[in-house]
Amino acid sequence: MPDYGKRDGTRFKHPLRAPVSVEHLLVLRHALNLSFSFHAAVWATALVAFFGCRRLGEVTIPSAQPADPKFHALASTPIKFSTLKGGTRSASFHIPWTKTMREEGAQVIITARPEDRLCPVQALFNHSQVINKDCPAGLSLFAYRLDSGSWTNMVKSTFLKFCDVVWKSAGLEHVLGHSFRIGGAVELLLAGVNPDVVAATGGWTSLAFLLYWRRMEEIIPLSTSRAYKKSHLDHLMLVFEDFRSRHAIPCNFLEDSTSFT
Repeated sequence: MPDYGKRDGTRFKHPLRAPVSVEHLLVLRHALNLSFSFHAAVWATALVAFFGCRRLGEVTIPSAQPADPKFHALASTPIKFSTLKGGTRSASFHIPWTKTMREEGAQVIITARPEDRLCPVQALFNHSQVINKDCPAGLSLFAYRLDSGSWTNMVKSTFLKFCDVVWKSAGLEHVLGHSFRIGGAVELLLAGVNPDVVAATGGWTSLAFLLYWRRMEEIIPLSTSRAYKKSHLDHLMLVFEDFRSRHAIPCNFLEDSTSFT
């Protein structure tokens, strides 16, 4: 009998969030000059959060305060850049705290997208090893240099405000920090990545992953009509039905649950 414990079935009442889409990312990239410290940090933050399926609060600082190594990945955090069998490149690093794992933290793993402007590995390398490589060790992982020459942490509200201005000017809808996690999972699934792999990437248990997406038919239409088609939604619903069946999660459990994390 599967364990449908409190950890998996915790109930939330967050409003539905539109996902960040590839269109959002392409528009953002067009507005950036990656030789600028802040722009390099913004781009790396966006792609790591998106393709790593992470909450934005896990890779930024909540307010203008010193980075706390108990909760925040620092500029001194080791980043492992690897080339896997077959030539695939990846990067990984540890974050010390997550909403679900708490002080156990999690390993953030991203995979390169060759010949793609949206390559998260290249964005992270450009930020951490090139443009902002001299960042003081005690600052956050995505800290950047101000025009004055001093360094500052990447604050969540600063990041979102910058992105929102760019997206609003392009006619794209407003999104929230959690929208990167949603959008990244959708993009990986549409690309054919096994849902078990996507769940592991974002740190979901099998049950929590299904609960998160049980209202997919409401999440996707919140995004721009140009970003997703009905065929995408139909495909994703089939993916999740297969996932539910393989993990022996009863349909009625999902119908009765209001979990959405």
